[in-house]
Parts: sequence; structure tokens; C-alpha cells
Amino acid sequence: MGKPNILLISSDHHRGDCLSVSGHHSVMTPQLDQLAFEGVRFERAYSTCPKCIPARHMVMTGRDSYGFGIHKYIEGTKIPPDMPTLQGLVTRAGYQTQAVGKMHLFPQRCRYGFENMVICEEGRVLEGLKRDDYEWELEDKGYRGMIWAHGIANNQAAARIWHLPEELHSTNWVAREGCKFFERRDPAKPFFLWLSFPKPHPPYVPPLAYWEMYRDRDVPVPAMGGWLNEDPVPVCLLDSVSTCNVDLVDDKERMSVMRAYYALITQIDNQIGFVLGDLRERGLLDDTFIVYFSDHGDLMWDHGAMYKAAFYEGAARVPLIIRPHREFDRKKTDWQPSSAFFNPVALYDIMPTLLEVAGAEVPEGIEAVSLFSKKEREFVYGDYDGDHFVTDGRFKYLWHRAGNIEQFFDLKEDPKEEHNINDNKNVKPWRELLINFLKDKDPVVRDNELISLPHPGNKFTREQNHWHNRGAHF
Repeated sequence: MGKPNILLISSDHHRGDCLSVSGHHSVMTPQLDQLAFEGVRFERAYSTCPKCIPARHMVMTGRDSYGFGIHKYIEGTKIPPDMPTLQGLVTRAGYQTQAVGKMHLFPQRCRYGFENMVICEEGRVLEGLKRDDYEWELEDKGYRGMIWAHGIANNQAAARIWHLPEELHSTNWVAREGCKFFERRDPAKPFFLWLSFPKPHPPYVPPLAYWEMYRDRDVPVPAMGGWLNEDPVPVCLLDSVSTCNVDLVDDKERMSVMRAYYALITQIDNQIGFVLGDLRERGLLDDTFIVYFSDHGDLMWDHGAMYKAAFYEGAARVPLIIRPHREFDRKKTDWQPSSAFFNPVALYDIMPTLLEVAGAEVPEGIEAVSLFSKKEREFVYGDYDGDHFVTDGRFKYLWHRAGNIEQFFDLKEDPKEEHNINDNKNVKPWRELLINFLKDKDPVVRDNELISLPHPGNKFTREQNHWHNRGAHF
């Protein structure tokens, strides 16, 4: 065969532990499990700047936050025109390239190297975008202005059943558009399709069938660090409370949201099965290299918080599954089917990996390392808005600049990060690792010391209009 096809599948907010193949006892992910059985999974894959825009930009460019120059979510962030992208380099290598779903790019129709995009931007209308392609289709089906009529906001800890026909849910729409691409593609070229599901990002609104699937299912008790009784509390956790209603939700509502979250994951899993079935019936499945990942996780009440923008496992660790094509040269790696790896990897390592698959040029100077490399990463570093972390997959060191808070966790003995073992004997070598990584990159290091900022106090101010409610979009 010639070059393999490439199917890159992503979701938004999928925690790294929420796979049944990884031992989760509540969530059901049979299709992703099967991909993992046929391929490999990376159990210590991290989003090193865990929020939508920076995480996606890093996958596209192979750059970390310092290489790209982005350290938090900034609406409107653009990829510099002289910075090579995964999709642009794969296009240049002779692939037909298509994106479907949530891309979170600016301007929103800017393709950054894709030949075509069909987008679903979660109601985000900026820089001249009148409607995304998902909204246009629902208007054509007679549901103009009805997508957000469920009334649940994008940053709200609440759940309800999806209010429109199941086939009009964004998850089903993304899968269906992917299958349309297979039908319309150029058969003389290999394809690169990025299939990007907007869920399980809130609003937590699964269709009825999936809601019923989890109605009586047990949900785990969230992690609750004993260190939360210490003063001060990391600002990233306070920010979570200030931007949503997590502190106002009782246990019954919490369990409802968690069940809806798992339901959305299973819905994505089922729709991935639909896409894989379409590939199989077209005779393309064996010739397609498949990757699944999420841009970040969701704390889901771990340590009393929600959402992302933190380096605790629920927010920063993500699923990463690779299922190679049939003719994949296994001499390139030590991969064996059903293998699980616990060495740390970063999301941006996807970029050079797929460029190798495509036979495309790998740009010089990127921070990413191909997952095919025989030399494993020893550490992964990350930063988000003043928070920093380093991990080797077993131990994790966090430094919160506000308040100079240090945390150190043994992920093997304490996977929920409930016990902070930050005595100086444990922390000193890890602090030095972080200093050595940052000293030529970030002014937070001065004279080989980490320079902290005052902590604002454990009180929080609930932000106005931060739930990001959506309206009719007529």
C-alpha cells in the first residue's frame, strides 16, 4: 500500500481515567477499549496548558507554551502565519485534509493548512462568523435558534436531557459529517481527517437513551485532598468556584451531572463506532492510522472544583490511544497490541508522530518528541497562568506561584492526589528540575530561585456573566 490514511479523533473535557479499559467502574467506552486492544494507550498523557485554545494550538504546532508563546486561555489567539502546522505539512505531503467539529481557531473560518473545514463552535460567534455549519444544518431541519433552548450554560454545573431529536445532537452531527467526507473524498489521495467532538464539554445534555443508560449507575466519590485544610488554597481551585456554581450544588445534583458527563462520553464512543463501521464497509479501516485524545480533562468535583486550567490528574491527564494501520512497521517501536505505557508524554507529541506516519517534514526546533522515538521522555513540564508542574509519570511536583504553594504527589500510591508529601527532602530535587527548565525561558526564575506572588486570599468573587449562556442565534 501507499501512504496510510490518518484519522485524528479528539474530544473536549474527557478525563484520562474515564475509560473502562483503564479500570473505570462507571463509564462505558467499548469502542475506545477496542481501539486500545488493537493498538496502544498512554496512561500518562498530559495536556501541558490545559484549556481549549492553548491545548489545540500545541497539538497543531508541536510547540509547548514557551515555544508557542501562550500560557493561558486568551480568546482570539491566532497561530502565527510563519509557524508550520500539522495539517499544513500533511497537506503538503499529498494528503486530502479535512477538519470536522470544534476547532477553536481564530478567525473561526481560518484553515491554517486544512483544505476544508466543517465546524461546530458551540455557539461561539466571533470575527464575522454568522453561523457555524452545525447551526446552518439545524436551521435547514427546521430548528433555527433552538440549539441552546435547553437553557444550560457552557460553564454551569447542571444537567438535563437533550431537548431535540438525538440525530441533531452535536456528537451525532460530527460523526455524520465525518462519514460524508469519506463518501466525497478524492479516492486517488490518502486522507487526513481531524474529527473533533465538542463534548463532553458542558452543557451536560446527553440524549435520553444515554441519560437512561446511566440513571441508576453508581458514580465514584470525587477526590478530596487532605491538603485542602491547609492555608492558602491554590488559586486555580478558587477560580473554578468563582466561574461556575460548583459550590452551590448538592450531592444529588452532583451525581446527576457526573452521570450526564459519563453519558456524553459513551455517546461519543458509540458514534466513533459508527464512523469506524463506515470506514470498514468502505474497505478503509485497515489502511487507516487512528489516534484518539482529549484537549484536557474535567475535575468533576475533585478537590471541590470543576473543569480544567489545573494540573491535578482530573484536569490535566487525558486519554491517548493509538491504533496503527495494518501495514504499520512495528520495527519503528516496541509497541505490541494492547500495550499500556506509563512514561509521561505531552499532547503536542502527537504532531511529529503523525508527520512521520504521513512521510511529511518534521519542523526543526519544536519541543514535541515523536511517540515512535526509542528514547522516552524522562519528564513532562507544563504551565498555566502562574501554575507549573513536572512529572515523570510516577511522581508529580506542582508549584503555584500565587502564595508559593508547593505540592508533591506519588501517583502510584496516591492516584487521587489526596496526600501532599511536600517535605523538603522530596521537593528540593523537583523544584530544581523546574528551575532548570524555566531559568532561560521565564522571569519567574531569578538567581536560581522561584519568584512567587502574594496569595489573594481564600475568598472568591463570583464573576458576572461567566456562565457563558447562549441565546437564540436567530
